[in-house]
Amino acid sequence: MANLKTAGVKALVDEVIGQLPRPLNEHVTLEVFKAIEASPRWLVQYRTVCGELGQPVVNSWIGQWALRNLGAAALQRGVEASGGTTLTKTYSTLGFS
Repeated sequence: MANLKTAGVKALVDEVIGQLPRPLNEHVTLEVFKAIEASPRWLVQYRTVCGELGQPVVNSWIGQWALRNLGAAALQRGVEASGGTTLTKTYSTLGFS
């Protein structure tokens, strides 16, 4: 089951989202990537799970776990992550009810 394999990604996303400044906006997934890249500890965790699962899988699940953590819906997929992070090229914006 993918969720069990991505437990490390979920733990990372949950921790990062818990530390992001509020209020969160539709670009929260990009903010998660930026926060990971800015924190040496989170970056080590990210690289560890990428080594286990591969970066494309991890990046996809960062988006999925952010969406689930926040009870959000994907608004737009494939938004270009220009500036701010080198960990991903695209992300999905999220909508909150």
